[in-house]
Amino acid sequence: MQSTPDDVMDQSPLELRPSNRGLRVLGLVHGVAGIYFIFEVIWPKDQLQFVVGCVGCAFVASAAVFLLTAAARTHVDAWRVRLDNRGVTVRGNEVVPWSDLIEVRLSLLSGKSSVRVVAFVPRPGVTLPAVPTALLPFRDRARAISLTERFGSPIVVNPVRMGLPTNRIVAAVERLSDLPVVLA
Repeated sequence: MQSTPDDVMDQSPLELRPSNRGLRVLGLVHGVAGIYFIFEVIWPKDQLQFVVGCVGCAFVASAAVFLLTAAARTHVDAWRVRLDNRGVTVRGNEVVPWSDLIEVRLSLLSGKSSVRVVAFVPRPGVTLPAVPTALLPFRDRARAISLTERFGSPIVVNPVRMGLPTNRIVAAVERLSDLPVVLA
């Protein structure tokens, strides 16, 4: 049987990349705050306003370093999770074959949220890598433990942070594997 363009498209991988929209908004807010505090330092009305301006400038400068680091890491890493016909790949790790997973679970992010995260749940005895974060990379191991306790897996994808609708991730899972997708 000859493959059609639709068959080839069916096997195309889905690379989940973090959206940096939130970082852009935070950068804009910090830029405006920085300008405000600089004006307070240059033209203070009294000594208290000068001190507040200096403290504000220090805070904005340290936050800027934090945001620039996160933005650089988000840009450099490109994709964080890749779904293809072989399985799930977390950047910097080996491919986790679909056969090592038992299900894909859609869970509410929190009791107050309507956002559903996508968790790739492993079979018993299978250890999965954690999805790296942009803001606190040194906490990836602790985050993996926390996510496993909460969602049953360290590979948890928040579609909002990836700038994708949940149904697109679910469609890729259904297209590339035979895993059940369950609501939790």
